[in-house]
Amino acid sequence: MRSMGFHEGGEVETFGGPLPVDFIFNTNKLIRSFNVTEKGIDLVYGDKKLSTVASIDRVQNSILSTVELPAFHGFARSPQGHAICFDRPARRMGGESTVFFLDESLTTIAVQKVPDVIDPPIITNSEMWVVACADGSIYAFAHTGQALWNIRIDSFR
Repeated sequence: MRSMGFHEGGEVETFGGPLPVDFIFNTNKLIRSFNVTEKGIDLVYGDKKLSTVASIDRVQNSILSTVELPAFHGFARSPQGHAICFDRPARRMGGESTVFFLDESLTTIAVQKVPDVIDPPIITNSEMWVVACADGSIYAFAHTGQALWNIRIDSFR
């Protein structure tokens, strides 16, 4: 884990005056995404070689878990708590994306390779993830990472 700070409560000075906050989370890396869930907050930060997901409990103002993964560009969490993230090739359509399937505590439970994933590529429901790729392929995976089906659409944007 890179250096970061986590502080309970306080105020942040804004142009409109002080703003009360429950906690402050400091990191020295670029924040890539921020996802608020029923249970907490998923914060993704990192650089081109390594990214970190921190799962934060909003009620307890504490870090529940963190995981470092190769640099990635997307992150989502299902209603059941499973998570998915992916990396992308350096150039669009320049290779494969690696898709990581994570359990509720952010432990990797499966890894799959697919053609270059598009942004925003991921849809979820209670049964599966659906991932769209730049070559016109659409893949469905169980939350555990098991491949369910895929199709190719000729005209895809």
